[in-house]
Amino acid sequence: MTTREICPLVLPTTTGATTPMIPDDGICASAKWNPNGTTVIGGKVSVINEYSMPGTSSGQVVAGGNGPGNGTHQLAYPEGFAIDKNGSLFICDPGNRRVQRWYNNDDHGTTIMFDTHCWGIVIDDEGLVYISDSVDYHRVITWPDGRTVAGGNGEGNALNQLSNPYLIFVDHNRSVFVADGGNHRVMKWSAGATEGLIVAGGNGAGHELNQLGEPSSVIVDRMGTLYIGEAFNARITRWFKGSKEGIVIVGGRGEGNHADQITKQCDMAFDRDGNLWVADYFNHRIQFFAIDKSSCKSRKYTVPFLINESIIIVTF
Repeated sequence: MTTREICPLVLPTTTGATTPMIPDDGICASAKWNPNGTTVIGGKVSVINEYSMPGTSSGQVVAGGNGPGNGTHQLAYPEGFAIDKNGSLFICDPGNRRVQRWYNNDDHGTTIMFDTHCWGIVIDDEGLVYISDSVDYHRVITWPDGRTVAGGNGEGNALNQLSNPYLIFVDHNRSVFVADGGNHRVMKWSAGATEGLIVAGGNGAGHELNQLGEPSSVIVDRMGTLYIGEAFNARITRWFKGSKEGIVIVGGRGEGNHADQITKQCDMAFDRDGNLWVADYFNHRIQFFAIDKSSCKSRKYTVPFLINESIIIVTF
């Protein structure tokens, strides 16, 4: 199983937006991605708490950077993060079993939640924070109201349970999609639901197209198409709404450091054109996979949460 405690996350940032909610697929079913990725960051060394502007080779520390620890100016094995409309960072700090909020340009954080092993965090357009609380509680909870919106019934594979939930996604209907890593499936929990629906995988761990291998990240567009990163299978698959199997769009060629391979993929994001950015953990790099929409009738692809295409990487 992937050790999410040391898994970096990547997200192109935005001004005045919160979570990666894609308003329209804009990518036809026949669209493809270049199987050979381009390394845009890393490849030789691991980067730490780095904020990079496009075209630059160095970064700026925006949170932490003072060594591992439990001080308000420190982090310990940070994982997921989200940015609110005011530019504040909400950071999963599992090494300290807390969630921290760092106000824009501040030099220390404030703890908003204790006793949690947070792996994934998103913010909806109303400012509600969703936290993937794994290891002990196997649930997704919200802040500041503390509601459990997925799982919370112990670790297991029943429809009302989760097992090591990794990254999460919240759509415009407030449905929560969970990369349920331990169960090798992706679950959808509609707002107010007491159990989830399997929307991908759930057929045991494996390499077949109807299976997932430890899903670690998920993105969902408004057409209901899922993009799933699979750490165990070293691939990213695309699942159309209602489909019983996925299509491999990146990777799937075994683990390795070649341009067409990824090893223990951790997180991913799309830019406004539909190009795919992947945090390739074991290879210490961010990979860029260009999209080919030449077969699409409409090539428009609008993702308003991506504006300046800066990149934030969270490692330890």
